[in-house]
Amino acid sequence: MLSTLEHEHIVRFHGTARNKSYLYIVQEFCPDTLRANIFGKTAIQLAPQRKLELSLQICEGMRYLHSQNIMHRDLKPANVLISAAGTVCICDFGLARYKEQINSVREAFHFFCLLILFFCLLTLYSFVQW
Repeated sequence: MLSTLEHEHIVRFHGTARNKSYLYIVQEFCPDTLRANIFGKTAIQLAPQRKLELSLQICEGMRYLHSQNIMHRDLKPANVLISAAGTVCICDFGLARYKEQINSVREAFHFFCLLILFFCLLTLYSFVQW
């Protein structure tokens, strides 16, 4: 799935490597995560404008995924990488499914609710930090 995606806010897939015991996924290097920026030991105070930029980039990436009929199903700060250029790259597609693979409307509704909750919590956290 990841190998077919091309968007500035989706981590770029470069290939795979395998040895006897492991399969390695080679992807774009991103030195930071949103989780580390918010909760890590080296967490920094993000300016309100930067929080908005990151949130909009996440929304753009998710909009692209949904336009490709893909539901991520595991969006969280640890799965939002920050590239060296400072842009968002959504990663970890282990739970992602094409919409037609999802068994019920109820399951789809559940994950959309989680997505909305994530952005509400991120927004609330941003306001609390002011």
